[in-house]
Amino acid sequence: VFLNLKTEHILNELFLELYEKNDEDFEMFILKFCTKDDTALQKSILDLYHKLEMRYDMNDYLENYIENYYSDAYIDAKCQEYVSLLKEKQRKVEHLFTELSLALDSLEFSKYENVSKFLHSMDYDSMASNFTTSLPRVNKNYTEEAKEIKTQLAEALQSFKDYFIYENEEEIKKEILSTKPILIQLISILQELERRVSACKKEEELYTFTDIFKLAISLVENHSDVRNIISQSFHEIMIDEYQD
Repeated sequence: VFLNLKTEHILNELFLELYEKNDEDFEMFILKFCTKDDTALQKSILDLYHKLEMRYDMNDYLENYIENYYSDAYIDAKCQEYVSLLKEKQRKVEHLFTELSLALDSLEFSKYENVSKFLHSMDYDSMASNFTTSLPRVNKNYTEEAKEIKTQLAEALQSFKDYFIYENEEEIKKEILSTKPILIQLISILQELERRVSACKKEEELYTFTDIFKLAISLVENHSDVRNIISQSFHEIMIDEYQD
């Protein structure tokens, strides 16, 4: 409890210092997330910090976050994952489209050419430009089965609507990159918070179980003599409650 309260106090002090500096990036950060005050923002940062504390590689994770998650290769890979998700949804529509082709005569089915174009789109740009929810009207040539399939097809297409808020893939990438300055500021705050909290723990000689866990890993990682002693002392390790 003491450490939690101390961490809150340290973060509040850090915010006050940043306000006094009139730092432009910090001011933009505040304007992005705050309305009346920064209480909710500070709480969110504390929640995130406590989750990150559970990582033994927290410092390395934060240090390399921008490089890892804002690289062209990573963003390209995520865009491809998104296209794969869309293709998975496409397959469900294709099934209904095939059923409709069997329930309608060729003349009526030819009116669904716009849907066919969408279903044959293979990348985000063509999917977005060919996407449509406009379907031909039902007429006397429709059986009850055809009407039901068309209704299901319309619903399936409608479910795509929120997936194409960007005109093309380039816009998606620009949107992702636009969050980079915010993340840089957030990471800067988290790193400074971690530095001050660690200094406080050392000064007060107060450590959590997670801290002890991290110190043990650090000891083994940074001292070859310790690694050698441990590796020569144990031949087998039995892990209790391994399923957890």
